Amino acid sequence: MSTKKPAAPGAPADVTFTDSGYASRSLFLASGEGLREFKVVGHRVTVQGDDAEALECLAGHAELQRLEG
Repeated sequence: MSTKKPAAPGAPADVTFTDSGYASRSLFLASGEGLREFKVVGHRVTVQGDDAEALECLAGHAELQRLEG
């Protein structure tokens, strides 16, 4: 019998942004030698709450708004 394990107590919560411009698209962030991709699906894109680089990038985007809650 398997049981669901609860999330780790210190696990960061996800942060979701709504995209007012597109229902779906890919956003790219230059990171070191490569690119990081963030996919907008259904007007939403979600990243981990402890990802400062992604949060700064998405928060500074004119067509994205952070959802509270």
